[in-house]
Amino acid sequence: LRGGGFKATLGRQVLNFGKGRLFSPADLFAEAEYSPLAVSRRGTDALRLTAELGPLALAEAIAAPAGDPASGRYALRAAGFVAGAADCSVIGAWDGAEGTWIAGGDAKLDLPFAAVYGEAAAAFPLDSGDAAYRAAFGFDASYGDLVAAAEYRYDGAPAAEAPYGAHSLYAALSLGLSEYASLSASGLWLVDRDTWSGGLVGKAEIEQGVVLGLSAAATRTLPAGIETWRAEAGFSLELRF
Repeated sequence: LRGGGFKATLGRQVLNFGKGRLFSPADLFAEAEYSPLAVSRRGTDALRLTAELGPLALAEAIAAPAGDPASGRYALRAAGFVAGAADCSVIGAWDGAEGTWIAGGDAKLDLPFAAVYGEAAAAFPLDSGDAAYRAAFGFDASYGDLVAAAEYRYDGAPAAEAPYGAHSLYAALSLGLSEYASLSASGLWLVDRDTWSGGLVGKAEIEQGVVLGLSAAATRTLPAGIETWRAEAGFSLELRF
């Protein structure tokens, strides 16, 4: 529903709070997920209310109650362009499943040669336990047809099942070979877990509306201290109408 500067969205939707391409501690609902072939973000069942506060500012309220409203996650966010230079936001939230209050924020600054950004979030347990801190910073830049990005993520208390560790690094390169072909590569390194993965993807429009993709990827993990390697290759065919 839309009306003036107000918008309400109900249902499954991608809730993207942060500025990071992959790492986003300020994204409290669905931080992006990495595979060697693509970065993806899952949708969340939620109610999102957005109100414009001006041409470059907004306020949001989000409720994601899940099956049990008491175990849901609820957040308030304010975002805007500050001092004519940086795109910033501040976030406050309640996580019913974990019983924690969360505070965070992010900022992105566009420089002549690159865009740099940083994010941070802190979770404060209701039972007065130790607070958990997460942060990330990175940059992206383009040089002609070459686009480069790199990010670092810190997690002060990573869960064993979490996709990222205490220290994680991500990098990506994309090169436009022509108007109809591109080549991209990316890699993720979980430093404290001694685990890494990387991939290479090439795409070309072989006919009008027909795009062929070729890919290769490799992953090294250490489950239970045992070194494990996995390699894969594949192709995709897209028909665009």
